[in-house]
Amino acid sequence: MLLCFALLTGTGAGAFALAGGPEGADRLARELIEFNDGINAMIERYAPPVSRDGGACSTARLIVGCEGKPSFAGSVAHASGLGRHVIQYRTPEEATLAAERLRDEPGVAYAVPDAVVSIGAGEPMRTDPMQEPGVDSFHSWGFGADQVNAAGYNAWLLGSSGGLEALPEIIVAVIDTGLETGLPYFQGRVVPGYDFAEGDADVTGGYFHGTHVAGTIVDGTLPNVKVMPVKCSDNYGNAFTSHIINSIQYAYLHGADVANVSMGEYYSETLEAYASVIDSGCDAGMVCCVASGNDGTNVAYCCPACIERAFTVAAHDRGFAMWSGSNCGDAVDVTAPGVEISSMMPNGSFSAQTGTSMASPHAAAACAMLKSRDPQMSADDVMAALKWAAVDRGLSGGGAGTLSMTALIGGAAPASGDVDGDGNVTANDALLILRHSMGLIQLSAGALTAADADGSGSVTANDALIILRRTLGLVRG
Repeated sequence: MLLCFALLTGTGAGAFALAGGPEGADRLARELIEFNDGINAMIERYAPPVSRDGGACSTARLIVGCEGKPSFAGSVAHASGLGRHVIQYRTPEEATLAAERLRDEPGVAYAVPDAVVSIGAGEPMRTDPMQEPGVDSFHSWGFGADQVNAAGYNAWLLGSSGGLEALPEIIVAVIDTGLETGLPYFQGRVVPGYDFAEGDADVTGGYFHGTHVAGTIVDGTLPNVKVMPVKCSDNYGNAFTSHIINSIQYAYLHGADVANVSMGEYYSETLEAYASVIDSGCDAGMVCCVASGNDGTNVAYCCPACIERAFTVAAHDRGFAMWSGSNCGDAVDVTAPGVEISSMMPNGSFSAQTGTSMASPHAAAACAMLKSRDPQMSADDVMAALKWAAVDRGLSGGGAGTLSMTALIGGAAPASGDVDGDGNVTANDALLILRHSMGLIQLSAGALTAADADGSGSVTANDALIILRRTLGLVRG
């Protein structure tokens, strides 16, 4: 007998988040929790034991994006809400066959496995912290003056804004393994979050990863930046794709300006599900920083790092060399410090960790710094500005270069679309983009960053069309 735990209808989440205002977002957030409760109840009753090695469909469960009602034939249970359906089958084989059938159904945008994701750092934990006391007063060397230059940017930010009390509250969602919120280090720096794995508001957990990631964000930012812990894994670092997606959606529905996702999986089948929620988050103004992965391979195989509108971060060391374990490739946007990064542990001590999980929160902190200057800055503009300011050190597969805020001191970055640098986005900018795409003129590096309106990594006539539509008020951002 088919058991349906929740059937909550809705259209695209991003459209609701943008058009419904705060009340619409609150309603969607409530529906999201109910939807997740249905998923958890279904998992507890019907799902096979968790397996990291059984392939994408080892959970015997699918995530289906469909505005209507897909076929639930052959399943034992399902939970539905916000345009998604999580469907449980008896065996992985049944789920695999069902995915093939569902992808051919009218109205189905995607049918992907609800895969098991393992969260972990790139190398074993060190017991000795690698901090250098007195160097810009940061625990992570990555925020130093020759690296991200957090002290320089924060000093300018305070001076230009009129002081800390004048800065807006900026929220960074840490979608991870939880956070030890009671530690003195995080006092005054945490806003309420949620635990999607357990279905409650207790975000503390037994795995160090989330606390270490959150500690880096707190380390490099001013006190106006708050951390929202969104726990998506069990206490051993195992998460499901459905919980990660729900966590990303929870973040932007609750006003997060930035999200850090230091995790990934190598199942290309899940790409469309991640892309849908990350695109909606970007449309709502939230930058989604994602670790590129720790397997020394092409980031194109790692999800959600390969998503076009994710801000994908690889890892470099103190000498600006790419860390050997870092995934790299065309989908990388920047590299950030990720080798022997000292940060907070659940027991209140500091310890150094290595991995792209440690690089991504440096980028999340940088995004929060930019949002502190202008909270209305679009997600695409934040990413474009950080790519513009990155230092090109010739790292193959390292995106625009190494993360640095130095060039942004004084607000020097061009806005997305402001190709001529006059402070406005006009039809002239669209014309310059079109002429460049036709090979009639060559744009400077900074202008090229501003011209890449669709974030594809290249400047084409499509970018000119987007900019022209912006000037006519036909599209947002």
